[in-house]
Amino acid sequence: MRNLFYLSVATEHLHKFTEAFAEIDWHDYAIVQTIEFTAVDANSELPPPMSVQEVENMTLAQKRMAAMIMETTAEDIETHRARQAVAEAEAAAAVGNTGVGGGEDDAEMEQSDDEEDAADKKRKEDEERQRAIAHAQALQASAMNPSGPMKIRTDYVPKCASLSTRRFFF
Repeated sequence: MRNLFYLSVATEHLHKFTEAFAEIDWHDYAIVQTIEFTAVDANSELPPPMSVQEVENMTLAQKRMAAMIMETTAEDIETHRARQAVAEAEAAAAVGNTGVGGGEDDAEMEQSDDEEDAADKKRKEDEERQRAIAHAQALQASAMNPSGPMKIRTDYVPKCASLSTRRFFF
């Protein structure tokens, strides 16, 4: 008898679940963005996860620094993907040029131009990274040493205390 009761309860829960699932209007949902995880994402070093209490206790300066770190890692990933795309394009061009006679000089000139472009691109990226590091250090220094005078109010009364001391006369 007990098994029959549990069976009826289980079927009742299953029936409620299927009704709730059927009531969902799936046309109200749309795919906004797809995220592709690559081998780079799997091998990237991430900081250990923070607890809710640690996030709540972070100072504004720490939050700014964490946001800047996340931005720089995102930029690094984007530049890495761009480099991969360029390398793939160069490899495809090299495969396309094999078997064509008399194009060795052109290929060497294009390769030297590509090497110069890659060197320029790397130099610019290094300069941008140095600027970002200097900017982050400046922000951190300004957060640690506030330059403006601090105003301290001595006549502050919290709202809850001020409401309890007020008397309303009608």
